[in-house]
Amino acid sequence: MRSDTVKPNTIFIPMIGDPERVSVDELDEHLMLLEAARDRLEVEWTESLGAFERRDGAEIFDYPSTVAYLKDRLGMAAGRANRYLHNARTAFRFRATFESWRHRLIGSDQIAVLFRTAEKRPDEYADDELGLLEICEDESPAETRKVLDYWLTTVPSAPDADQQLRRRRLDYRRNDEGMVEGSFALTPLAGEAFITSIDSLLSPPDPDDERTPTQRRHDALEDLAHHHLARGETIRGGEKPHISLHVDLDALKGIPGGLHESDSRYVLDVDDVRRVACQSYGVRSQVGDHRCGPQDPGRVRRNAQGGGCSRPPLRLSGVRP
Repeated sequence: MRSDTVKPNTIFIPMIGDPERVSVDELDEHLMLLEAARDRLEVEWTESLGAFERRDGAEIFDYPSTVAYLKDRLGMAAGRANRYLHNARTAFRFRATFESWRHRLIGSDQIAVLFRTAEKRPDEYADDELGLLEICEDESPAETRKVLDYWLTTVPSAPDADQQLRRRRLDYRRNDEGMVEGSFALTPLAGEAFITSIDSLLSPPDPDDERTPTQRRHDALEDLAHHHLARGETIRGGEKPHISLHVDLDALKGIPGGLHESDSRYVLDVDDVRRVACQSYGVRSQVGDHRCGPQDPGRVRRNAQGGGCSRPPLRLSGVRP
């Protein structure tokens, strides 16, 4: 493209073609260019969305709200739509923070922390905005978060313990794929207990471990849940807490298509069923011929003892009892 045909403020998205055909040095330069372009697009997106809302764009297009517009017309999830809208509103209110982002004095990861802090304490942030920006300009995202956390402790009328208790929450649901997803807000003390518990179950870094950090934390949380169930210190309905699976003989042989589901009617993969069966207790039941029920009421049988099971163990984080 000729330089005299370039419009002002045009954002170039560098394209490299096949990344396997270029050198590592070229990839390094390309990634830096992409990051700069991504930052610039985020700035442009935030400012444009703010202008769109202030001019009642959603209403003009017959949407009840800007979030509804983003979800339907742009195909966004509700969480991302709300986050973008909050950022756009915060950027308009705190112009010095937004301008620091626009001129790349602070990065996109830092701006996310700054915007969240500004939303928590808008009046106090407005008073200290310039000073906070000066401190955070040369800091990493992690250090920026620490600076702001310390600043929040100095702000008068910070949330007291009663307010934090009222705001605590844990929400979860099973999605269409069968995975459980959710969100939570823990009090500082509960958060410390949670983080400490998860960190204690994380195995040391292993070069042969291909899991991502977030996958390792998932596996540690799974270990924590199974550890609680195995201890059985709480009693529900006269029994220790447990996970109940309903399976037929084919499922235990690894043959799908029969009965292999949980109490909540979620159909499990037969490989998962066989893996769990190696560490479970079983009650045999018989169906058909007008009979349905346990063959041996009140009796349970351990399916595997000690090292007698050849299938991979259920624990995933690398931590052993």
